[in-house]
Amino acid sequence: MLVEVCVDSLKSAKAAAQGGANRIELCSALKLGGLTPTVGLLSSVKSCGIVIDVFCMIRCRGGDFVYDEDEMITMLNDIAILKANGADGFVFGALTSDAQLDRVNCSKVIDACHPMPVTLHRAFDHSTNWHDAIDTAVQLGFHYILTSGQEATVLEGIERLKEIISYANDRIIIMAGSGVNMKSLPTIKNALPMLKALHTSASIKKNSLCSIRPSFKLGANDAFDSEKETSAIIVSEIVAIARSHNDTH
Repeated sequence: MLVEVCVDSLKSAKAAAQGGANRIELCSALKLGGLTPTVGLLSSVKSCGIVIDVFCMIRCRGGDFVYDEDEMITMLNDIAILKANGADGFVFGALTSDAQLDRVNCSKVIDACHPMPVTLHRAFDHSTNWHDAIDTAVQLGFHYILTSGQEATVLEGIERLKEIISYANDRIIIMAGSGVNMKSLPTIKNALPMLKALHTSASIKKNSLCSIRPSFKLGANDAFDSEKETSAIIVSEIVAIARSHNDTH
């Protein structure tokens, strides 16, 4: 089973690789669900000895997945720059205003990423017709769909995930993500024996190095005690569970 770890720092990327992950999803601002990483971060990851694939998130802001022309220009430029600096694949998703998969903008991104693979991220979980979203993703050329079964976590979306995997029928790889950890993974594996890929942060709370705390925040999510980082130990334990029981995926 493929294990992808989402990270937003060089330290976390190193931990993911050390723990045995197959692939890194490189982001910034995981607290916002993951945004486009900087070129500096990608270059640092690619030059530090990490040999596993690095897929870069393409998402210029938090919030919904309905993008205007200026936002698309920004993200297409990001793809070109990240591609030139060693990205092995990309992660993207866009919806129309009525929550259908946005064929036009997704097609632009897939064309820009070619020949590198692209994952359809959890914008899929916000789509109102998941059958159509799968069909469209396959037609457009996405390689993976990251999903929690259209619920907050994979455990909550188990029953829908069974339907999604069955309907996809190996036309595209379904990757389960959100709430995947050492405690939940055995249940997920048992319930979804056909699952071929999973996505996790494998994270722990990061202790701030700042000894003096300010009396106010610089932004809504600027809490000094809310940062997390990937743990190589947790990654290795998740990998062991994922590949247990003579798993051949």
